[in-house]
Amino acid sequence: DMEVTGDGGDGSLYDTEIEAGGFIDIDLRMVLDSAFVNASDLSHIPQCLYLAQDFYAPCGLTYVFRNAPFTYHQILGLTDDPLAAGLGSDFHTIFPVQKTASTNAQGFDPTTGTMHFRFQFLKSGIYGNFGLQFSGFGVKTRIFTFRVKPPPGLRLEVIQDPGYTITRAMTGNLFDVQPKLRVLSDSGPVNGLIVTYEVVP
Repeated sequence: DMEVTGDGGDGSLYDTEIEAGGFIDIDLRMVLDSAFVNASDLSHIPQCLYLAQDFYAPCGLTYVFRNAPFTYHQILGLTDDPLAAGLGSDFHTIFPVQKTASTNAQGFDPTTGTMHFRFQFLKSGIYGNFGLQFSGFGVKTRIFTFRVKPPPGLRLEVIQDPGYTITRAMTGNLFDVQPKLRVLSDSGPVNGLIVTYEVVP
């Protein structure tokens, strides 16, 4: 089995919060089945473990997004239902961290049977509720959940209203004049925010 820690734990849902553009550390502990081996003998755990992009990679552990704000579903792969998510995008990255002296370059500590990862957001405009699930060797973890807080003072300024100059305003027509927005916060411009809008007559 695999136990995931770093969020609020079993029974919690998006209780752990991080700042916009921040990171969260994730630990995966390999749990041996005492019906087959001595569960305290961690030498039975493969030393070659690493975080992979390929679900079928030997020794590879993978993850997928199980929840994210709707406007980011396609970017993060929720519309494709992949077996494994990528290790990075324009919006995020996930990588091993050496939390202890005995942790190797792939993030595995053989003295505890634990993998250590850091999930990092690269843009401050992506926020909301997120859920990740890890898998490997035929087992899956519970869904690891956390919430990213919006940047303090998040606000939109309309630079240009949408409109029609060439085409007529008819159902199905696209605006030939697209809206332009400036996304700001108390700390300055915000990058990475995907905005949707509704035309109100």
